[in-house]
Formats: sequence, structure tokens, C-alpha cells
Amino acid sequence: MMALLALLAGISTAGMKYVAVVESDIDESSGASEKISRADVRLVTAELRREAVKNLPPKRYSIMTSETVIAQGGAVLEECADENCVITLGSKIGADFIVRGTVSKLESKFTLQVEMYETENGNLVASCEPVRAESIGELIEKAAAACGNMYKTWVASQKVTVDPDSKRASKISLGVGALFSSDFGGGVVCGTGEIAMPFYGLGAYLSFDATYAAVSVGYIQGGGNWIGPGDVNTDNMPDMTRSLLNFGVYAKYPNIGLGKNMNLYPILSFDYELAISGKLEYNNDNKYVFDDRNKDGYSTGDLSAFWVKIGGGMDYFLTQGAYVRAELLYGARTANGYEQGCVDKLDADKTRSGHGLTVRAGAGFKL
Repeated sequence: MMALLALLAGISTAGMKYVAVVESDIDESSGASEKISRADVRLVTAELRREAVKNLPPKRYSIMTSETVIAQGGAVLEECADENCVITLGSKIGADFIVRGTVSKLESKFTLQVEMYETENGNLVASCEPVRAESIGELIEKAAAACGNMYKTWVASQKVTVDPDSKRASKISLGVGALFSSDFGGGVVCGTGEIAMPFYGLGAYLSFDATYAAVSVGYIQGGGNWIGPGDVNTDNMPDMTRSLLNFGVYAKYPNIGLGKNMNLYPILSFDYELAISGKLEYNNDNKYVFDDRNKDGYSTGDLSAFWVKIGGGMDYFLTQGAYVRAELLYGARTANGYEQGCVDKLDADKTRSGHGLTVRAGAGFKL
């Protein structure tokens, strides 16, 4: 579980984008420098930064502080006269996106234009409607509303690009996670009732996903106390502990969208549980170990079984290629060799069908 949390934290950090709101520029050719000071411009810049903090999701975007921008090259950024210079220097300070305002003067009014650039390719990704005001105070007030709308509109457009079926991302993904497995009781049916042999286990899995199909391998460990009729040794029903390797092949249809970043999908799976250890522990401290070397008794392999399961899952995409996943399946299995042997040894009528739930939670990324 700790490894899963670490993976989720790593995925979250890997998907973080850094946004630098740099010092706004004064268009001297318009005559604005005669009516506005650098201190006034810093107030405008501070408002643009506050709106970025307020409207950009903190799990996806980190807004660089003014101190960080200044320490890493803010003084040089102030000397940039065009957007190409701003983009180049913004990339050098580690910003994925640069936001910059330009204050100019048109007749008796101040005008503010705000633009947002992607430093990787220099593309203009967002801009706000020009803001006009009679005073700096009014300009700052109007800038808050206009830039808030700009950020919101841009964030909404980014959600559309997080498409799990996009050609920009690989169709193959690797996933890991934790799982809970249950078997509500295979066993045997006697003339006077049933002996159920339930199992509840926890484990972990690794999966390779190819959009419409997946394979997985997992490890499960657990146990469960037998449940039976009153005339079949009820005072000493054993706990059957087991360790299993689970091998699964899944068919799924992943294109049922639920929101812009979320997918639901149905699953049909075929699993083989290979027992690697097993033990019966009775209340009187007696034990029976399933051992392949015990040729006169049951071997470990007699606890192995084949499952068919149906269910569904949900993927939530954190980025273009990283996602978290939850799955719920219900299935039935074949009788294992031990249950078939118990029919004869306990003089039972037939085996009792095993069935149960599997819950899986994990994370993955496209290769």
C-alpha cells in the first residue's frame, strides 16, 4: 500500500505544470509611462497572480511566487520588449507557462492586455479581453474579472485534451495496485447440509493494458474458517490459510465516457489462481500442511482453481497518460482438487460451488 501511495504521489508531481506571472509591461509609445509608475504596475501584476492562484487547479498547476520569479531572472524579464524574449527567459526559470500583462494608454483611459504563452513551443494559449479604465484602481478591479474568465476558459479547454484514446498517448499502459479477493465458500454438500470453505485475502497486482484487453499477475494471501452442519465436527472447524498467484486475462470495452477525464468500462475476465502454499489449522492446535512432497495426501496444487468473472472499472486520467483505477468483479470458479477429494473422504454428495468478489484499486501510466 505504501508503494501505491508513493506511485500516486510521483504521478501527481510528474503532471504538475508551473505558471509564472511576470512583471507587467508599460507601453511607453502610448504615453502610459507618464501616467503610471512601476509601483502601480506591480499592483496589476499581483492581481493577475492572485487570479491565477484562485482559478488554476492546484493539483495541476503551481503558481510561482513573485520572489521565485525575481530570484530566477525577474529583473531580466522586465527588460524584455517582446513576447519571444519573455518566452525564452520564462523557460530558463523553469516555467511551463508565462502570463504577462501590458498596460497602455488610449486617449484618457488606461488599457490592459493580458496574454498567456506556453514556453515549450511559444504558442499563445490564452488571452483576456482588453480592459479599459479611467484609473489604476478601476483597471485592477476590472482586470480581476477579465483574467479570472481567461483562466477558467483555458482550464476548461485543457480538460478536453485529457483524452485516454488520444493518438498522442500510447495504447499500452502499465499499472500496479492493491486488491481484495473473496470466495464465499466452495466446499462440499453432505446429506445433512453443506461444508463451506470461505476465503478472504489481500494482495497486490501488476497489469499490462492494451485498451480492449489486459493481462495481470498478482499475489494474494489470506484464509477463512470453515462453516458446516452440526454433525460434521462443528467444534473443530479449521481455518484454511492460503497463498496464491493470480494470472488473469481481461476483455473490456473502455469507451463509456463519464465526464471529460473519466471512463467506465465493463470487464470479462478469466483468472487462474495457482496455490503456492496452504495449511489447515484446527482449534486443538493440529495442523495439516498441503505439501507436494506428501504423496499420500493433498498437494499444494489441489487448492488451485479457474475463475470466470464479470464486472466493471473506472479510470480517472490525471494527465494525458497517467490515471488512477478502481475495479469491481464478481465471479464463479471450478471446484479445486481438494474439494473433489473431500467428496469421497467425507462421504459427501457433491462439491459446493465457489463464488466471490474481487476489488482492485491502483494507478497506471501509458508507455
